[in-house]
Amino acid sequence: MTGTEAMNETRTMTGMAVLTGDARDMEARAADMVPLLSSLAGAIPSLELWMGYTGPVPDRFPEWPVALNRVHRIPLPDAGVPDSILDLLADKHRHSPKDLYLFAGTDAGDCLAARLGFRLQGQACLQVQTCNIGSDNTLSVGRLVYGSHLQAHQVPDPSPWCLSAAGTAGVDLKWTRDPGCGVTDLPDPDIRPLSWIQSTRVFPVAVDDKLAGADRILVLGNGVRSEQILEQMKPVARALNARIGATRPVVMNGWLPMDHLIGVSGTMVAPSLCIVAGVSGTGAFSAGIRQAEWIVAINTDPDAPVFQSADVGIVDDLVPVLLELARLIQTQEPQ
Repeated sequence: MTGTEAMNETRTMTGMAVLTGDARDMEARAADMVPLLSSLAGAIPSLELWMGYTGPVPDRFPEWPVALNRVHRIPLPDAGVPDSILDLLADKHRHSPKDLYLFAGTDAGDCLAARLGFRLQGQACLQVQTCNIGSDNTLSVGRLVYGSHLQAHQVPDPSPWCLSAAGTAGVDLKWTRDPGCGVTDLPDPDIRPLSWIQSTRVFPVAVDDKLAGADRILVLGNGVRSEQILEQMKPVARALNARIGATRPVVMNGWLPMDHLIGVSGTMVAPSLCIVAGVSGTGAFSAGIRQAEWIVAINTDPDAPVFQSADVGIVDDLVPVLLELARLIQTQEPQ
């Protein structure tokens, strides 16, 4: 092998994935990692998995495109304070360094990626959508920037790389009780209080997780104008046999709960039919519905960005359009 060939040869890299939360959180976030792991499979043949869990001990493991070479399970008393697992990861790196650390794109995952990257004097990239390791062993990532209005491609250097995976939809991830490797159960971490946190409280929130798997979705945006008009749309959704989703202005006004939010910071959906009414169509929102098979957009502004990703566009007020649509469906139903 010549010197040039040796320089261009891609060396085998090492990686670690980290999942935190309860079983439902882990299943959803493990699916978000599939696209990134698929593109990294050639450079990272296997990786460690750390599962920081709340609730019952996880006994199922993701069947990712990259094989697992070790699983570590660690109980976490509070999913909102990740410092206990952060200390363990930093100590682990000192004894067995990795080239890449992959976290879920949750608030806790973003926090872990950013802070671990700083501790290890590496690079952190959050909400990554695509990544690739080139023949020269450099990493390139794709992510939304500038308020999700622009797709950027970045080359973070040097390693270790600490990434969090952006939310995705439509990924069918299988789980198994046999990870094909050893499983280590770590004891409760020694939680030391942080001087800058005076107290913490956890408020459990009932989450409607049926939105992610819905076949039909009616998304309502700021164009509904009031909570009263939104109430008129609920019978329309029932007539369409559709779940109701919302944009950030709707949930911030308190017209619908936060678990109805669709987009990068909410739920990523992949329905067969998505009707988007009164939505301008920012990049963060459009990313949440891009896996939909058929998109119908209704907006009074003919230049609204949402029309760029729509299969059918209707320039009109959403209220008469949706009420008429519901009436037509009901009149065609068998009596």
